[in-house]
Amino acid sequence: GSNSMLLAPVSVLSCTMMWEFIAGMLIAWIYKACKEIKISIAPLFKALVSLVLIAFFLYNLFSDKTLPQGLTGLLAPSVSLVLGVLILTDTLRFELKPLSFIGDISYSIYLSHWIVVCLVPVIYPQLWLVIPKPINLIVFIALTFALSVLMHFYIEKPAIRCCRRLLSSSRDKDKKYIDISTAT
Repeated sequence: GSNSMLLAPVSVLSCTMMWEFIAGMLIAWIYKACKEIKISIAPLFKALVSLVLIAFFLYNLFSDKTLPQGLTGLLAPSVSLVLGVLILTDTLRFELKPLSFIGDISYSIYLSHWIVVCLVPVIYPQLWLVIPKPINLIVFIALTFALSVLMHFYIEKPAIRCCRRLLSSSRDKDKKYIDISTAT
């Protein structure tokens, strides 16, 4: 009983997802701070840095070595991809619609990717063994993307609309109550 209570903080602190979340928040904070400072860097230099960061990600992704999940494996390539895309979109000075759409469905991607990781080996156990690693990744991304789009349009957006309706009707009732109470 008390032993498991003492291990709970250790379990939470040792979870790599928490550290990955913290790293993502730090990247977002640094990116926002740099945009506010308005550091003047040549667009060509930013484009080259962006391409190097994305190339680092792709190299790690398609190399023959298997990277473990978490801080020791996928964190550095993932951070390089995020920074590379952020720098590239800042350099281009126009909105990339596909990236905006991926941003819109990012929560659905977050929720559905683990479903694909867990279910595909159960449904098609030989799939990951037969198909080469780069094609495996493409299949994984395609399945995750398809499931995410379905979740976004058929679950997430309707739920958001429903909550907005509930909140707006709740605010309207509060306004009527306030108007009635202040009128007397």
